[in-house]
Amino acid sequence: EIVIHGKTGFLANNEKEFEEYLKELTKNRSLRVEMGKEGRKFANYFTWDKSCKQYEKVLKSIYKDLP
Repeated sequence: EIVIHGKTGFLANNEKEFEEYLKELTKNRSLRVEMGKEGRKFANYFTWDKSCKQYEKVLKSIYKDLP
């Protein structure tokens, strides 16, 4: 998941929820700022270096029993 519901953004299941979340964000500046900060922190997790290391771990675990 790229969005953590209620922390880095909102995930709407339908048009009505989308409208409600949009209204909430429009009216609540501090919520927008906080979600923006949390989103930027969360995005730092997805660097090329970290992604490659995780991918390498997965490949090693898959192929550990091969010669």
